[in-house]
Amino acid sequence: MSCEYYPCHDLKNMSCSWCYCPFYFYCSRLNEENLKWLQEEVGIGGYWLDRCEAGMDPVFACEKCTFLHRPEVAQFVTAKMIDVVAQTFARFRKDGERNSEET
Repeated sequence: MSCEYYPCHDLKNMSCSWCYCPFYFYCSRLNEENLKWLQEEVGIGGYWLDRCEAGMDPVFACEKCTFLHRPEVAQFVTAKMIDVVAQTFARFRKDGERNSEET
């Protein structure tokens, strides 16, 4: 692998398909109770990094999270993303056809 960040996680069998996590927006808004549940039930490894001593707000850190790098999870997310993109393109094409018929 020729990535300057590899290995970013300590995994033997890892997929780098999703190098930047699409779940970050969701995970970074979890309260402590929901985060704990996800850590226990799903195995995500994110946590809140306290930066108050440096005068900064806490930030969600997910470098210990390996959930998206599991090959089966990466494959599932990719398949769903392809479906969403195809549906979106189809919708815009239909909308475009309607708009061109109106003019």
